[in-house]
Amino acid sequence: MKPAPPGPILLHRADLISRDREAVSALLTADAGSISPWVERWEAAWAALWSRPAVAFVSTTAALGALGDVLAWPSGAAVLADPFLEPAWRESLAAVWLHAVWLDVDPAGAVLRPGPPRSPPHAGPIIAQFCRHPHGLPTPASARLHPWVLEEVSPLVRPLPGSGWGEVQLLAFDGNRILPAGPGAVVLSRDAHLVAALKGARRSFPCAAACALGLALLERLEDRLERRARLAEAYLGLRTRGRLQLPHVPPEGRGWEGFVLSLADVADRDDLGRFLRRSAIGAASPHWYRLPAGVEALPGVAQRLQRELAIPLYASLDPGQQKRVINRIHRWVERHRP
Repeated sequence: MKPAPPGPILLHRADLISRDREAVSALLTADAGSISPWVERWEAAWAALWSRPAVAFVSTTAALGALGDVLAWPSGAAVLADPFLEPAWRESLAAVWLHAVWLDVDPAGAVLRPGPPRSPPHAGPIIAQFCRHPHGLPTPASARLHPWVLEEVSPLVRPLPGSGWGEVQLLAFDGNRILPAGPGAVVLSRDAHLVAALKGARRSFPCAAACALGLALLERLEDRLERRARLAEAYLGLRTRGRLQLPHVPPEGRGWEGFVLSLADVADRDDLGRFLRRSAIGAASPHWYRLPAGVEALPGVAQRLQRELAIPLYASLDPGQQKRVINRIHRWVERHRP
């Protein structure tokens, strides 16, 4: 009999194991009281990790809504952002009656480029800037364009050099994140008075099960991040032959929410993607969501849309699976040597 063909390698996969389920069950069984202690433990864990107070919310919309209430943001005000802002935050901005002013980005990161913004004509005053750390690459404080920065740190999870400089740090949770807890969001800030006011403005709490799952996952956070780093290190050894550009790794390090290759043009990007998918290996643009209208014309945005290809990177990716990915990329590179 012929051996069975190898199974598919998914592009994304929630890093959950049976031990996580058992840990959540044990936690909830041991303490089946009110939800408040779970939320307090969840907030305390993030406060300890980032060395600043934390407040947990049931959703990203609830988090931005509370910030708007506490800071008295006027309805219709605007926020500077790059067009690759994740849909959860983009939709939440609209839900709390804030407009996004889209600026172009540097092709290699999330540094906003000065230039004509893409924004609705009825947008109000600019009250803040959204900053991201794309795929785990820290965006430096020199990227600040506004006195008040909302710093989205979900791709990092823990503080890294070059992060933590915004007025608040925001985390969103879903199944494709490094920490697949949720749904929910966490806001951190060095301003303890702001955090206390946000707790007072909070209208509902995350559920106990979401907090318990998050706490169980945080216990294995270092192992999860170390496994991702080892996988990224193996990918960084790819033979490129001038056909691929590997992710930038600054001397102070970076996080690895994903691994994104950069190709010479859209033809190469699509060709490598098809080549991998024919072997049941997930590969696609990291920008799976629809971008705001009109931003594809921005030069930096267009370059990233045409060149970037994400390949599998998650803690549960085993060495044999990664070897299949690497071998397949090497075959494509050798077929397309200059």
